[in-house]
Amino acid sequence: MKWWMREKSRKKNAEYLFVSELCTPQLYLLPKIHKGMNPPPGRPIILANECPTERISQLVDHFLQPYLPTIKSWIKDSGHCIHILQKIASLKPGSLISSIYVVCLYPNMDQEECISSVRKFLIENRDPNEKPSTEFLIDLLRFVLKFNNFQFDGKDYLQFHQSVNSLYHQTGSC
Repeated sequence: MKWWMREKSRKKNAEYLFVSELCTPQLYLLPKIHKGMNPPPGRPIILANECPTERISQLVDHFLQPYLPTIKSWIKDSGHCIHILQKIASLKPGSLISSIYVVCLYPNMDQEECISSVRKFLIENRDPNEKPSTEFLIDLLRFVLKFNNFQFDGKDYLQFHQSVNSLYHQTGSC
């Protein structure tokens, strides 16, 4: 019975990953009108629905998400950060609390460093018998990161740094 369920699950996953009509992701700029500049600078957005890596990225993200809360540097959102700060009983005199504003974090993450970090983390924290295998997840992650192309103004581009159109980028930044 377990074999049949495993085969049924494998087939279901394969069907989910298969996209019959692919499209090339498109880059567009979202004007930052709050900047008060004329013309306003643009925030790059990649519309990647039904692109070749979209569902693979979702699969990788699905298996990595449960590990996020175990990472010391992980902060879910502003509310989570406030909760963490409120748990600090007392600060020593002279302690300094500061924040950092990161510009362009996701598109500037080195792909090989991301892959290496995720592999190391999974090897140290994941059951080696868990399916899909860690190496399979790493292969999928590499595929998502390395084959992120998009079009802008009728021209094709390939990203060399972390992709802004994959779900993984939020998971990988932790």
